[in-house]
Amino acid sequence: MKQSIIICTVLAFLLFPAGIYSQCLLNTLSNSEAGTGFGEWLAIDGDMDGDGINDIAVEGKDPEKVYIYSGRTYELMYTFEVDLYHSNLTPNITLGGDANNDGYDDLVVGTPRAASGKVKVFSGRTGSLLYKLGGDDQYSELGNVVGYVGDINDDGHDDIIALDFINEAVVFSGADGSVLYQYENSINHTLWGILAGGMGDVDNDGYGDFFISDAGTIPDQMYGWLYVFSGKTGDTLHTFMGSRDDETLGYAATGPGDVDHDGYDEILVATHGKVLLFSGATGDTMQVLPYRTRSLFRAGDVDNDGTVDIGMLRDDMGSDDKVAVYSGETFNLIFEAVGNNPAGGDMHDDGYAEIIFKAPTAEGDTLSEVKLYSFGDSDCDGYVDVIDICPDDYNPDQEDHDGDGIGDSCDTCDEVEFKLGTAIIFIEGTTVDGVSETAHIPFQLKITSWLEDCYPSDTIDAIELRAKYDHNRIAFDSARIGDGTWNGEITCDVIRGDDYSTVDISLSGGSMVIPEELTTCFYLDFKALCQHSITENIIDITTSSQQYLNHVTMGATYYSSKSSDGLIVAVMGVNPCYTCGDFDMSEAVNILDITAFINYLYKDGPGPFDIFAVDVDSSGTLNLLDVTAIINFLYRGGPDLNCP
Repeated sequence: MKQSIIICTVLAFLLFPAGIYSQCLLNTLSNSEAGTGFGEWLAIDGDMDGDGINDIAVEGKDPEKVYIYSGRTYELMYTFEVDLYHSNLTPNITLGGDANNDGYDDLVVGTPRAASGKVKVFSGRTGSLLYKLGGDDQYSELGNVVGYVGDINDDGHDDIIALDFINEAVVFSGADGSVLYQYENSINHTLWGILAGGMGDVDNDGYGDFFISDAGTIPDQMYGWLYVFSGKTGDTLHTFMGSRDDETLGYAATGPGDVDHDGYDEILVATHGKVLLFSGATGDTMQVLPYRTRSLFRAGDVDNDGTVDIGMLRDDMGSDDKVAVYSGETFNLIFEAVGNNPAGGDMHDDGYAEIIFKAPTAEGDTLSEVKLYSFGDSDCDGYVDVIDICPDDYNPDQEDHDGDGIGDSCDTCDEVEFKLGTAIIFIEGTTVDGVSETAHIPFQLKITSWLEDCYPSDTIDAIELRAKYDHNRIAFDSARIGDGTWNGEITCDVIRGDDYSTVDISLSGGSMVIPEELTTCFYLDFKALCQHSITENIIDITTSSQQYLNHVTMGATYYSSKSSDGLIVAVMGVNPCYTCGDFDMSEAVNILDITAFINYLYKDGPGPFDIFAVDVDSSGTLNLLDVTAIINFLYRGGPDLNCP
């Protein structure tokens, strides 16, 4: 039979009572083949395809199938046709473990009415059947409840618990299906073993623990008992008993996690009329919640406050059942919706647990819907608020064209854009007299896009810029205003560092209209320092990473900028950047150079600014012959000086 799968991505901002945490309807699943039987049990606690996002298991009724949907794409991954045992109160499918230790979580399905194999384990990686548990005659109805209990024998494989209703509970090895523990109804209660499952690490020994519920005997011994067992030893850790003969303690139970942060996972148990939270460490009552409930589920940390929360299907007596989550920190209500068969899990590993449940169907409906809610994502765009650059505005692409950390969908003002340009400089000079080449770096600015009422005016009253440069290769010379732009003053302040210097540029005492296209406002002029080789021909002019140092002023308000760095392309020239024989770099050769040279050679005076400028015979050494050559050149009509 060909089936159609309906997947609706919905942006729904629901109105809930005050205090309920931000949430959105992330997705709605329906399946035409399953019809209104779609969603009889649900699980989102395992990642079957290994993509880092938990997947969705949905139990169908008529036909009896389990549908696995990708948690990333919501596309149907697998369909398993199995002989299911349907119950809205007890789990018979689970994803929350890796039975074969291949890095992919596996599906466990209880099939108590199957002719062969009462519990089936399917590979998450391939979808193939790994093995069956329970032979034809070994158990009568094994599998009416199934669950993972963690790796209790420390072999790397997650292990499985299954109930044979009223008769016994069995813990199987996930590795090979062998029996690890077996518990029988030795007291012959008629409601022994109505529920079982993993409880987390209750005794903080590093091994998962598990529980078995015993509702007692109909009609007058229904106190209810809950037994918590050590996964490591199989021994009883805690026994809880109801206080009245009709309390039926334990008909619903789960392990919520470590609520009080003491390292011991807690125990959550329902009785008729209240929900009890017991300490895993001591067994003492930690909290009593006065609610009737049909089932309990492990909600996880829905509100990402660091404390796991309490999940239940609340029976409101006379009105529709509610899927409800209460804060593990305050026990206040943080989620509520009409529905059934809830499950929880942090599908996206973002610190916020998701909640999934079956929505109610009305008379005449041909399809049922499974609804998936996410939390901490106010705008339902797939990014939780703490990382969303527009937490209150839908922006699934997280676009931020001006790079200010505020997304385009909520950015009320685009920043001014600063851009330093590119210039060429000749390191060894370009003129015969050795005057250093100057690089003119244009400074441009514009508004990236004009938004109405974004700025108080269209006129800039001041501009500030800080730029860093390599003072070993270039020297800042001056700044000058471009034609027809700024009508005020420009000032500069150079701050010298160890390897780099910065220049602070300030335009004040004037104004200019904000351009919408990049417009040159002023130039930064740098002179080349004399070098005899180029190791790198790109010299960066880097604007400050602190945006407040690069800004424009309108009135009394500062507006930071997005800055683009400039650069100088260094090219070796053909002429020296010094005058041969100029010891003191005065740009002239005279008696002062001769005196300085003699002081350097014979009286420990300071050395030359550039040894190449005074090696006038190109011998590679400085000595009296160089001094003699300079004297002959100046006073005796000797030959021209010949520097390298």
